[in-house]
Amino acid sequence: MTGDADPFARSRQAALLEEQGRYDDAEAVWRQAVAAGDGLARFARYRLVALLEQADRLADAEQVWRDALADGDTFARVYLAVLLERQGRRAEAEQQWRAAAAAGDRRAQARLAAMASPEGVALGRFGESGHGSGRAHLLTDPRATSSA
Repeated sequence: MTGDADPFARSRQAALLEEQGRYDDAEAVWRQAVAAGDGLARFARYRLVALLEQADRLADAEQVWRDALADGDTFARVYLAVLLERQGRRAEAEQQWRAAAAAGDRRAQARLAAMASPEGVALGRFGESGHGSGRAHLLTDPRATSSA
């Protein structure tokens, strides 16, 4: 591992470590990137959570988003809601969706409307028809903004 302060170098290093199957080392680098708080911190959180989810460490993944919220990253609430809902923790997810919607997040507003509709029951299995590893792309893309 390196102490390189370049966020892009750190990101490349973590990705390489993942490719090599060195997940503990990759996790450490992603955590360094999150702690650095630079322009790639949200991306690093997203990748860190993906790594934790892959290892079925959902409590750790949840804590990453809760820490991000505590650090003032209000967009983390959307990610947290997705994670909670994917775990079947619908009431907790709905609380996060409501808070995000109240802050003006359009995805959260749409998700709440979907949850309230008769079809919302089917959407309770959120993410099954989404993007990549079962996530809804619009809600989990780290490049997304709260006004999308």
